[in-house]
Amino acid sequence: MDNDIVEVKITSGINSPKPEGRILKILKRASIEVVGTYFKKRGVEGFHPLGSSDIINLSKNPLLKKVTDGDRVVIHIEKMPTKHNRAIGSIKEIIGKSGTYNTELAVTLIKANIKPDFDKSVINEARELQKTHKLQKEKNREDLRDLLTITIDPDDSKDFDDAISIKREKDFFELGVHIADVSYFVREESAIDKAAFERATSVYLPGKVIPMLPEALSNDLCSLKPGEDKLALSVFVKVKNDGNIISSRFAKTLIRSDRRFTYKEIDLILEGAEEPDNKFKRTIEDMRKLTKALIKKREKRGAIDFNFPDTRIILNPNGSVKELIREERTFSQRIIEEFMLLANETVATYIFKHKIPSISRVHEKPEAEKMEAFRNFVKTFGFTIPADNKVTPRHLQTILAKIDNTNEEILIGTMMLRSLQQAVYSSRNLGHFALATKNYTHFTSPIRRYPDLIVHRILADIIQKGRLSEERENLYRKNLKEWTCEFSAKERAADSAQMQATELKIMEYMEKRTGEIFKGIISGITSFGIFIEIKEGLEGLIHISDLKDDYYIFDEAELALKGKRRGRIFRIGEKMKVKLTKIDLEKRQVDFLPA
Repeated sequence: MDNDIVEVKITSGINSPKPEGRILKILKRASIEVVGTYFKKRGVEGFHPLGSSDIINLSKNPLLKKVTDGDRVVIHIEKMPTKHNRAIGSIKEIIGKSGTYNTELAVTLIKANIKPDFDKSVINEARELQKTHKLQKEKNREDLRDLLTITIDPDDSKDFDDAISIKREKDFFELGVHIADVSYFVREESAIDKAAFERATSVYLPGKVIPMLPEALSNDLCSLKPGEDKLALSVFVKVKNDGNIISSRFAKTLIRSDRRFTYKEIDLILEGAEEPDNKFKRTIEDMRKLTKALIKKREKRGAIDFNFPDTRIILNPNGSVKELIREERTFSQRIIEEFMLLANETVATYIFKHKIPSISRVHEKPEAEKMEAFRNFVKTFGFTIPADNKVTPRHLQTILAKIDNTNEEILIGTMMLRSLQQAVYSSRNLGHFALATKNYTHFTSPIRRYPDLIVHRILADIIQKGRLSEERENLYRKNLKEWTCEFSAKERAADSAQMQATELKIMEYMEKRTGEIFKGIISGITSFGIFIEIKEGLEGLIHISDLKDDYYIFDEAELALKGKRRGRIFRIGEKMKVKLTKIDLEKRQVDFLPA
């Protein structure tokens, strides 16, 4: 049944985006609550779990009189299926008519166990904090309100959790990364803290955020708004002009952001647009110089840097899609990215050097089987990487540099990304393969990530008391392994929900363009067809049966479809014109034909 944990044997496409396999056995039954579709045809009624043709019989209850054919519902399983009998369940909740964006989004959130709303006790506690909070002088908090500080965020940001300061000396820069002191407001075991732990992360949907913290904190008390006195935890790093680190220190601070910039504004200034205030102009130019030095330093040590374009959805006031914009990463985004990477690595290096129990953000070496498949794949393009799992980030970075702005960039970059492991949270410091660093953590986003909040608490204790108490150390050593597993699982669920919500919104918008011709890129190859992504961010399938010009055979080693008679070959990354023939929100399916 849906969400059962099963043992699966992969039968083909281990490195493809959609591998195929068969279930060997059920290891653990899922929740007794299942999401799916109610049906009633010719007097027969029942329930299909989402994505399945299985039928679950329904017992009588009041909601059975209100539900209509095609409604998405949640049912409670009363009897599990046996070899000879279907499962039996009762309707617990009617979500809405299938095939509409709001209903399918609600289904996505329910399946991911993401709750859009906070309990009343959490909201009340946050509002009370908002009402009663007054800044008080603290013995160990530095007053940096006279330090020139700015924030740089997307146009539509409401929570500003990081601010930047920079001082230029003759031979070095002193960078200040100031992060909202969320740990000051979110006290352990409070209603807010318990809700934040349960959520673990904010979820970003088209036109909407499901925050980890109530808006009274995320958009007000903890948001580093310009001209307002705010509490922060600050990381100061002295960096030589060549990107090498001289020293670092940490402090609890009181800051006042001087100005809010958007990425777009910073990019325009960097491109030569006039900035009348010289102090901001100098600051932005210094940030550019330091960022270039940090990028060069990271490249020198072999860090891998993927640069795939992203689709941004612009909504009308009524929630409908106004525009889809394909965006490349800009230099202003690189500035913030590099500064946050440096702050995270600096905090991690200090914590793990002093053997303090904490949370690592780890990215382990690639699995030997996947890297061997990638090694064989890139060999056909003339690239070689070591065998026997001796590959380093530098080997992969060298390939990325060589394919930059070539026809093979998307193909090889995509296959490389799929060969790597997923970054996760861990109580063990296992290093970060892609960043080519021994120490890494998440510190810079405590408004939207609970692991960052734990790291803040650890750092705040060290600043305040010089060390963790024995009680705190024992707490973390006992619980961090379990917590980090939970945080990683919830992060994956949130990422999946965000991706599905974006796909659904794009599908809803593009449905009116059914029948049109588009330029696309092959994003995946399987035994049953070709996945195509068009620039609007929509991905769909050309079924192998719709490739009429030849009989095609799937080559798993090369991830290609090869024509048996004419010899035509389809590979990931190739450009292809396609006709959009069908969009089905209920089945979450997009169909293309060759054009």
